[in-house]
Amino acid sequence: GAIIIGKTNMHEFSAGATGDLSHFGPAKNPHNMKKIAGGSSSGSASAVAANLAFASIGTDSGGSIRIPSAFCNIVGLKPTFGLISTYGIKLLTATLEHVGPMTKTVKDNALLLNTIVGYDKKDPYSINFKKQDYTRYIGNSIKDLIIGIPNNFFFDLVQEDIKISLDETIKDLMDIGVKTKRVTINTIEDLVVAQQIIITAESYSMLQKELRDAPEKINKEVRDFLVRGANIQASEYLHALKIKHRAIDELNSLFKRIDFLLAPTTPVFPP
Repeated sequence: GAIIIGKTNMHEFSAGATGDLSHFGPAKNPHNMKKIAGGSSSGSASAVAANLAFASIGTDSGGSIRIPSAFCNIVGLKPTFGLISTYGIKLLTATLEHVGPMTKTVKDNALLLNTIVGYDKKDPYSINFKKQDYTRYIGNSIKDLIIGIPNNFFFDLVQEDIKISLDETIKDLMDIGVKTKRVTINTIEDLVVAQQIIITAESYSMLQKELRDAPEKINKEVRDFLVRGANIQASEYLHALKIKHRAIDELNSLFKRIDFLLAPTTPVFPP
């Protein structure tokens, strides 16, 4: 029943975080046209922020929903892997690609999520699960929830104004009865390296045909990124998957002790 306004611009093949590299030219940030919108779901965030559409859809394998949402000041959700079908999407990766809603408010995000989740046999990674209403907790008190604040990685290179904003947010949460707990994520440094290996290897695999048939049509920076995947050994890729699953186990264990993890979406403002 939705009225589709149109397709939005994006970073070519989802292979970048800026939104600058596109056949149609760079996606602009509606709050300041001299700033990047972020990527790779650049136009999706920009269109919602500019009131061109009620909501948009993005994909995320390494920040592609979250980065442009943060840069354009909207709500972007990277849901559980397999919750929303990726069938019909030109995938950058096979095992890291998430589809998610991008909206002005949390409530809008939950409403759209209700509409687009569901099992799809045409997606081999789709989860067959019992449907739930993602708006059901909106308006409830969050008093006594436990929010984890990472000790490592997330706050290492944060711009001062972002750190100040986060500190204010943490204080506001504590003032309304939310409990905070400092936590350490031991696998995070290894996971960052592993994620890059997985994305690079899978991107080359998913886009081999385009690279072979028409390399001149692909932006050089994107092409160079894709070609790097050809040099990744199978042993490197498998080791990266082991790290990924070790991190999943650690985070599952962590979320038995906390309800949420609070961290900056990006460490910098949009350049």
